[in-house]
Amino acid sequence: MVPAIIIGFIVGIVGFAPLLGALALVKRTPSQGLGGSVFWLLLALVVSFVLLVVAVFIAISISKDFGLPFLFAEALGLSLTAIGFGVWRLLHNR
Repeated sequence: MVPAIIIGFIVGIVGFAPLLGALALVKRTPSQGLGGSVFWLLLALVVSFVLLVVAVFIAISISKDFGLPFLFAEALGLSLTAIGFGVWRLLHNR
C-alpha cells in the first residue's frame, strides 16, 4: 500500500505539469486574447484530468487494493502542488 501512496503522490505532482505548461504558453503569447487563453488552459485541464484518470485505472488494474490509496494520494499530490504554486506565486510576484 505504501508504494501505491508514494507513486500516487508523484503522479499527482506530475499531473500539474500540463497546467504549468499552459500557463507559460498563455503568458508568452498575450496577443491571443481571452479566447486563446481559455482554450489553452481548458485543454491543459483536460490533459491533466485524462493523465490522472489513466493512472488510476492502471493502478487498479495492477491491484484492486492499490486503487483507493493511489487515488487519494494522487488527489493530495495535485492539490498540494497547486496550493504550493499559488502561494509561491503570491509571495514572489511583488
